[in-house]
Amino acid sequence: MSSHVQSGMAMKGRDPQTGFHAARYSDGEMAAIAERQGLRMPRSIAQLHGVASAARVDQNVRLLTRSLVLGDPMLVAVQKGYKIISTPSGCLEVHAGEAVLIEAGEAIDVENVPDGDGLYQAHWIAFDNRLLAALDAREGGAREGGGDRRTVASPVNAPNSEVQEVFLDSVERACEAILKECVAPAAVGRPRVMELLAWVEELCGFLPRPARSSTTGRVRELLTEDLAARWTTDQLARRLGLSEATFRRRLAQEGTSLSVLLTEMRMGQALRLLQSTDLPIIQVAFSVGYESPSKFAGRFRSRFGFPPSSLRLAAPSAVPAM
Repeated sequence: MSSHVQSGMAMKGRDPQTGFHAARYSDGEMAAIAERQGLRMPRSIAQLHGVASAARVDQNVRLLTRSLVLGDPMLVAVQKGYKIISTPSGCLEVHAGEAVLIEAGEAIDVENVPDGDGLYQAHWIAFDNRLLAALDAREGGAREGGGDRRTVASPVNAPNSEVQEVFLDSVERACEAILKECVAPAAVGRPRVMELLAWVEELCGFLPRPARSSTTGRVRELLTEDLAARWTTDQLARRLGLSEATFRRRLAQEGTSLSVLLTEMRMGQALRLLQSTDLPIIQVAFSVGYESPSKFAGRFRSRFGFPPSSLRLAAPSAVPAM
């Protein structure tokens, strides 16, 4: 079943942007109607559990995000403007009509650059580690491959424009299946994501690898259950079947701590919500565990170098629905 971080069904009465009575329509139905009428729908991050999550990013200010670490491998298809990704192995530019596969668990610097009309726009789809691990286990690790072609950020582009168009259509169809459940029922979502993964393997020569099994990875999975919760080392250690001392030691051996992980995950989720949904900043703060919007804004600025309002003050006033 597909779920949305921001849901039109949660709204009461008439939606001020579309004029629809939210209680009468699902998210997907509202999106489809709005698209036919050329109206702008509120953005959301949607998830097909155990398969993938997807969203659209709209941005019309040039911002650099440093040391970003993804929890799941992500495919980004740029539609307007271009993206600059810097990794220890070099710098990659991804322009409109191109796509990139970003592996999980590695720190990267990302800069989204608006086009001449002042808009950066892209779709992203993050592949669930459980799906990738199942595929890897089914093939006995034979699909690891990639050799020298596998990097933290790998271009996913076809040899000619005709094939590229078909590939990008597959990206669109997979995102649509997750974001618009009335257009593509949940049962259709997994096959479309699998089709997209087949394209990735064909064009790259490898599939995105599941995140490495580690204490850090297991903690990330647990924290994802509720980033607003007041997690403690004792609570997480018990969930992992470890003593508190062993839990702390293993995280230290992996170069991190609970406080570092929790802050990074909260800030990463806040960034995604600000880029890909229309949630008010105060609601974003609450959703990642900050009761004080001012403390949230200070932490966000300290982490990324710009305030959360930078992603909202210049938000496009009329971005076409996906």
